[in-house]
Amino acid sequence: MATDSKASQPGFATQTFSYQTPELGPRRINMIMARTDQVKAAVQVFDRVNGAEILHSHKGVDTFWLVLKGRVRFHGPADLVYGEFGPMEGIVTTRGLRYFFECVSDEPVEMLQVAAFDPRVASSKNSEGAVELLAPTPPQYFERDDRDIFVEKRYTYGS
Repeated sequence: MATDSKASQPGFATQTFSYQTPELGPRRINMIMARTDQVKAAVQVFDRVNGAEILHSHKGVDTFWLVLKGRVRFHGPADLVYGEFGPMEGIVTTRGLRYFFECVSDEPVEMLQVAAFDPRVASSKNSEGAVELLAPTPPQYFERDDRDIFVEKRYTYGS
């Protein structure tokens, strides 16, 4: 289990975190483990019922995806399939790439997401009718839409 460290270098900050599989309810979970102004690390948990994505892209975000449990298939426009991935496999989606993913296993998917944000780009998600999600702020729990629940860890930056 991670413990908070008070040690830091002047002018720099660290964030510690730990992960436990959350109980999956009727909505997909995006558990944000750590975040800075340019990087976000989260674990998304979803199944065949609550994991439906829509085709979308991110103007200023490159994302590393690693499947921890279950199987997920990444799709592009039309019938394009980027790949199907199981535990300890994944994909990197680059800014502007149109994609969506789905659970293709009987068990829920747990997938690590490490996203790098271009600070020069204001909008992070582009899809018709979607709500844009930028750097989340408290409250600790908030909903992006009726499919997802985002869990934000509260953390502080050092001096």
